[in-house]
Amino acid sequence: MSEEVTIRKGYRVNLETDKKIKELIKYYNVKSENELFRAIINEIYDIKKNKAIVPFKTYEQEKIKLEKAIFEIGRLKGALEEKEKQLEELKQKRKGFWAKLFGR
Repeated sequence: MSEEVTIRKGYRVNLETDKKIKELIKYYNVKSENELFRAIINEIYDIKKNKAIVPFKTYEQEKIKLEKAIFEIGRLKGALEEKEKQLEELKQKRKGFWAKLFGR
């Protein structure tokens, strides 16, 4: 079973790749494949030069660490709120009769 192939300026691509090339030509707003390849190469060069790409594995590891940190912050916030509530209850118990009566 062979897939359909489109011949483009000296190379062959399947129909899916041909469709993607046409979409990229519209996206980059260029007139030819040569301009498209030039734009893509320049973009890749800039990204690599500025080290803007993070390997996916590193991204996943950092994402997991961030999620764990957010969870821990939430847990600590809950524990702090519980302690503050307990402290407030202790302060209420310490107030004398007259302070409770007059709200001080």
